[in-house]
Amino acid sequence: MTEEPTSQAKQVRAMYSIMTGIENNLGGGEGVEGLYGSITGMHMQRMLAIMREHCGLDASSHLVDIGAGLGRPLIHALVTEGIRGATGIELDFIKCMKADAFLRQTANTMLIRGLTQEAIDLPVITCKPVEKVHSLDPATHAYSFWEGVPVDARVAFGRLFAKSRTLRSVTVVQRNMQRENPEEVMEHGYCFGPVNLVETLSVSMSGSNRHFTAYVFNKTQPPAVVPRRRGARAALAATAAAEEVLVATPPLSSDNAKLCIETSNDDHGVDAVSKKLDLTVVASPVVAGGGGGMGSRNASKKGPGRLPRKKNVGPASAPMSTRPSPRKQQQRQQQRPLLAALTSTRGAVRVTRHSQQQQQKHQKMVANRSTWNGKNAVTTAASAVKQSPRSASPMGHEARGLLGGGLVDGAGFLEGSVYPRTRRAVLGILS
Repeated sequence: MTEEPTSQAKQVRAMYSIMTGIENNLGGGEGVEGLYGSITGMHMQRMLAIMREHCGLDASSHLVDIGAGLGRPLIHALVTEGIRGATGIELDFIKCMKADAFLRQTANTMLIRGLTQEAIDLPVITCKPVEKVHSLDPATHAYSFWEGVPVDARVAFGRLFAKSRTLRSVTVVQRNMQRENPEEVMEHGYCFGPVNLVETLSVSMSGSNRHFTAYVFNKTQPPAVVPRRRGARAALAATAAAEEVLVATPPLSSDNAKLCIETSNDDHGVDAVSKKLDLTVVASPVVAGGGGGMGSRNASKKGPGRLPRKKNVGPASAPMSTRPSPRKQQQRQQQRPLLAALTSTRGAVRVTRHSQQQQQKHQKMVANRSTWNGKNAVTTAASAVKQSPRSASPMGHEARGLLGGGLVDGAGFLEGSVYPRTRRAVLGILS
């Protein structure tokens, strides 16, 4: 009698040791939304034992976890209880991505270390808020650690549980309901319908050691037929492909009991909910082509009123839509003498017409070379003029001739067009 619990306890400790190591390698189980926390392995095993004893949890069961996180409870139930399948609903996309790697690595490591005899079917984690879930079928048992979960999400979970044809039991973990009746809170406050409180269990968090209470409920009228394996997979595929409608959630009040009972039997459509809650559904206006705003702008671009494209002979003959701006035309007019001077001057680099960017690079390179060559030549000529008389020095006459002609050393020093500041400075030295 004592060997089986002892071996199971060793299996649970080894399994949680593997899961803790993999979780640490993934950077923890935290995400960007909601809360995160995991119950100790032994307390989770006690909850599963209560569900097995009082709620009919067996090899044909299917467990769904609302707020699954990384999926620890799901893989725990698959390994120790041998349930048929497990699914999870998680809001945070970061946790969903971590859960994918966490479940695969955990299953492979347990198989290598001999904790499982064969490969298990990994749980399926669906990344969406519970308010957008259409159905929880074919799950037979539900679980949620919903401490910190908002009321509207709890009500949405309760409505899914109440209308489900396969769910028979639900276990929730939260703070202790001290002076409240748990059955009334679940039925009238969160719309779970008539439920029976089976057992309560004090549990603690791993790491922080915070204490919470697990409440295990059964439906007062459980479903008579549990879907078989093939039918369950077909129902799961049909549920995933079904159209999902976001159901508006009313505020939690004393009048929620009647609303929960009425809406649990109706379709979860927008019209039905709007009638119950006195909501008005307003359709989005459609912007017609030719009107104002972005719609008219896109229509004018593609419509028949656009000017046809023509081959541009010059700026004056180009259409208004393709004609360059006056500033661009002025820049082009200013660049033409410079390009002509550079291409006609001796020793200058011939400008190729590959692109305007390459032209600018060539202009800058030629300008830098001309600046240094021109400054050296002008300095030499200026010093020669200063040191010798104007009438006796042939060097002075040569320098004056170069400056007067507008070229210095054939390097592209153009008078009045390229380097006017340098020329004025040289003339100031010579005067």
